Amino acid sequence: MVEPQRRGFRSVNNRTAVIGSVAVALAVAGMVLLPISGGHRAEAADIAATVSMPQDVVALPGETVTIPVRLTGISRSFTLDSFQLVIGYDAGTFGQPATSGIRLGDLTAGRSYTGLENVSVAGQYLTVLRSNVSDPVALTATASGALVTFEIPIAATAAPGMAGSLRLLASRGASATEIVTLSGAPDSVVLSPAPGSAGLDGRVSVGREIAVTSGSQTQSAAGHPTLGVAPYIKTGTGTLILDRANSGSAPFVVRQGTVVLADGGAPQDRTISLDAGGRLAVTGLIEATIGGLKAASGSLVDVGSGRVTVRSGLSSPDLVALIATGQNGGSWDGTSGIASSAAAADMSNSRPRAVGWMDNGDGSLVFAYAAPGDSNLDWNVDILDAANILASGKFDAATPATWIDGDTGYDELVDILDIADFLSTGLFDAGVYNNAAATPKHVAVVPEPSVWFTISATLVAAAGLRRRGSRRR
Repeated sequence: MVEPQRRGFRSVNNRTAVIGSVAVALAVAGMVLLPISGGHRAEAADIAATVSMPQDVVALPGETVTIPVRLTGISRSFTLDSFQLVIGYDAGTFGQPATSGIRLGDLTAGRSYTGLENVSVAGQYLTVLRSNVSDPVALTATASGALVTFEIPIAATAAPGMAGSLRLLASRGASATEIVTLSGAPDSVVLSPAPGSAGLDGRVSVGREIAVTSGSQTQSAAGHPTLGVAPYIKTGTGTLILDRANSGSAPFVVRQGTVVLADGGAPQDRTISLDAGGRLAVTGLIEATIGGLKAASGSLVDVGSGRVTVRSGLSSPDLVALIATGQNGGSWDGTSGIASSAAAADMSNSRPRAVGWMDNGDGSLVFAYAAPGDSNLDWNVDILDAANILASGKFDAATPATWIDGDTGYDELVDILDIADFLSTGLFDAGVYNNAAATPKHVAVVPEPSVWFTISATLVAAAGLRRRGSRRR
């Protein structure tokens, strides 16, 4: 196998640069940047960028995973010509990677790069060198993506619960000279965190498989009366019912089929990841809390008549985008995103229902089956909801709004259409609408006309005053 370029001196445009202990070094036309051991202090003129690998990959023993090496956080535009990476791996978790599994990433795909790959079995690292002076890649400050991807197998003997690290190495003997060359930029590029630091580690966890190939099975019937501390991977097109409180905070991946939450404590603090085609469903009035939610394109969450709290890792815009996808034009029967089979059934019977959401202000988000106007998701439409909408001051204000402000159309606005949704439910002051004790759903309880008049008149008056004030300015 060919070893990458050795450490030492290199001349660039008649200048000489020392090349030393680096995981990724960046060079510009006429200048070579070296984030050397001990760190490089970024100056105002530097170009900054971050190189990273995912830390949330879960796989089964014997499987091969594809890992992207991503470039993000670029401070300003530059032109990329070539790069070299050295990546170390844990032998206990991983098998030997093959050079044939190393490919250009989405940032560099289609370019006429030449270079070499080298896998050192004894040293437990692989190197990637790509050079492309004739066909450079212009990267803007908003660019982000993978420089390369590589495949690496999970050892067949790896036990569920094990985790292996992938590290961008700062040095590895004679193979430690790692250079990324840039052209067309006058300044150097600094990587943060520095190569070799823990912040650049990728992580792959070894999961335990729960296979339900057809039909439905409770977790006990599937051989898992309680979930332990290891990550889990649901496979097979059947349905797995998590009907017991479980422990652990390791990820739960749904590759195929459906996982049903039939107990509020079933997922505990686990992040649930849905692959394309995977489905998560909530049964009955379950109020579940999960550690995080990662929903791939083509996956579906059916909140049913329940509620889900996501502790962290999901942004408000991403949640709203998922809900808007599941809304499917108002029928709530989308095949991807976040939908509600209960809301879909109600809508088919002319009972306005939706999926509402809230930001709790502590990094957690909630989404739930809801009637339009139930701003606080307590399954009542009452004076508290009217007060939330009035107090927000968002009606007809053309300022960003959320569900609690009265935005039931997921367009970040509160307007007459949202108020019409609120008034159309016939649920104001009618009590809880989402349990057996509530007024039957086929009966529309309509409050006194004075209630609607008061709410509508107040909102219209507020909007009128706002317009008048705007004209005066």
